Amino acid sequence: MKVKSQAMAARSFQIEKALLQFEGAIFCMRDIVAQVLVQTPGVHADTMIQQLADRAHMFAEQLGPERLTGYIDELQMFRTEIGEIKVPTEHA
Repeated sequence: MKVKSQAMAARSFQIEKALLQFEGAIFCMRDIVAQVLVQTPGVHADTMIQQLADRAHMFAEQLGPERLTGYIDELQMFRTEIGEIKVPTEHA
């Protein structure tokens, strides 16, 4: 029984490590997308975000409610962050 418990603990550690690495990759992709959107003119970035949201809703059934909610929430965070970070393109 102790061997089985140790095997389960080792497997749990491997799964946790894999999830953390996957999460790190997701954060990296999020940062890349955020940088691209920040450098995109405001109207185009907003249009792109809306198109992504529309596309996600088209695949809502395949994504499932949790993934769709996460996707839309992430897009909204991008929209908010871009509004806060965006620097004016015109100089006085």
